[in-house]
Amino acid sequence: MFICEPALLAAQRKSSRWPSASTPLNKILRSLSLNDRNLLSPSLEEVALARHDKLEVPQGVIEHAYFVETGMASVVATGHVSHRIEVGMIGFEGMTGLGLILGVDSSPNETLVQSAGVAWRITAADLDSATLRATLMRYVQTFTAQTTQTALANGRGRIEQRLAR
Repeated sequence: MFICEPALLAAQRKSSRWPSASTPLNKILRSLSLNDRNLLSPSLEEVALARHDKLEVPQGVIEHAYFVETGMASVVATGHVSHRIEVGMIGFEGMTGLGLILGVDSSPNETLVQSAGVAWRITAADLDSATLRATLMRYVQTFTAQTTQTALANGRGRIEQRLAR
């Protein structure tokens, strides 16, 4: 089951591939060589992201990863029903589905769209590529550093530090 399918289908733009001479906005995709982007391109689908779309649910199977082009997604840690806190943000510099890169098909967190936009969507099966492995592992490290700083700011920082990204 794909959680945000209804909202995506309603708002989805006509699928298009970036021309070989063009460059995607997403920093991860942009960092790939043109040859690697061309190899990956057939597996990517351009989709619209509507506010509040759920891209991942806690303990649910991650079926797709999203390379955000525009808009913003939030990674939210959940506990008791009223215990929720944002632990990370994903914009055009990143992607969802980090568990897939690490070899697991689920996440303990929820990922939802905070600001509508556009992303390139890829299935979990198509993401498993040695070509992407090194680039995606560097992003995992970057995102991990961001989440630890977010937790530190949320736990110990003044409001100015907590709102800074």
